[in-house]
Formats: sequence, structure tokens, C-alpha cells
Amino acid sequence: MDHLKTRDRIAFAQYYDGVPIESASERIRIQGRVTISQGDGEKKEIIIDRAHNKWVKGGLKGLLSHFVLSDWVSDRQRGLSANALSIYLGTDTTTATTHDLTTLKTPIGTSPGTDANTKTGEGLTTISDGHHRIAYTAIFNPGTVSGTVGEVALYLGMPQDLTKYGVVDASFTQVMVSRCSVADGDFSSFVIDTSKSLVISWEVFIAYE
Repeated sequence: MDHLKTRDRIAFAQYYDGVPIESASERIRIQGRVTISQGDGEKKEIIIDRAHNKWVKGGLKGLLSHFVLSDWVSDRQRGLSANALSIYLGTDTTTATTHDLTTLKTPIGTSPGTDANTKTGEGLTTISDGHHRIAYTAIFNPGTVSGTVGEVALYLGMPQDLTKYGVVDASFTQVMVSRCSVADGDFSSFVIDTSKSLVISWEVFIAYE
């Protein structure tokens, strides 16, 4: 995995008596890559090829919530399904991603944005020992969305309260966990071709550094 700037990923380092352990094998890194394409088959065109993303506090709070839980209060674990997701598009090209962003700046459609026609989550797969991948895909049918794309965001149903009990008898509220934008230099803006389908793939990699 190539080197990314700090804001492109979440990294967990281990500490001993307040001093960080510098061994690379004892750090865990979470990073995302975003690919957007239009059209199908031989006419498929890749608009964005594995651009970096920027994590925001909604994603980090969800991860931290899992660490402080003592148990789940539920018999419906499907509330944690990878399918509890959305990927939204926006037009903003000037606002850089900061950790406290909770929504796209200028979503396409009514906030939080126009939802995709098809959404799937592949779940966790193992690439190699200590290196795992989760992938989310959103497909917009032709004519579903229009305009100039300057920002894209991944929303997931995640716990946000740092409490010891996790109630999952219903799906968690979806929150923005990561954003990919023109303002951050992640990709160049493009105009949606409304005659073609639009496919967004958001890969998340979890690995020991």
C-alpha cells in the first residue's frame, strides 16, 4: 500500500506508558479509494480512477463506539449490514474536507443527496494476512442525476454514541464517514452524461502498515 497523507487515512498506533510504539507492524491503517465510471460494456468510461478520500468525524466516532461497547442489545444483527449505506454526489468544488463536516456542501438533489438506484456492499474479504478489503458500490440509472460533480461522500449506518451498550434492533442512522472532492485535489470535476449509467465504487482497505 502506498504512502498517503495523514488526512487520507485513519491510522491506529499502539502506545506503551504514553510513548508511541514505532514498529510499523504494530500500526493499523484504514484508507479508502474511489472509482467512478459511466456507461456499460465497451462504452464504459472511467472518470475517476481510485482517488483518495478524506475521513471525517462521523466515521471515526463510529469506529470508536465499537471499542467502548460491552455488549450488543439485539437479536437482529442485520442492522450492521454493509448494505446500510449510501453514496451521494455534490457540486461543490471550493470547500476542502475538514474533520467536522457532516454533509456534502452542495448535494445534488434534496439533502443529503439523490440516492442511487442500486446499492451493494461486498463485506470483508482477505487480500493477505493482515490486509483486508471492504467495497461499497452505488449505481445511478441514466437520467437519475445531473450536473457537474465536485464532491462525493460515503454514508454508512454507524453508532455515534460512545456508550457501553449498542442497540441494533434497527439500523443505525446513516452518517457521512468519508468525502472525496475536487477542492482536496482528489479528482477533476466532470459533467454527468445523463444518457449513461453512473457507477461509484468505494473501496476501504484495512491493513497492518
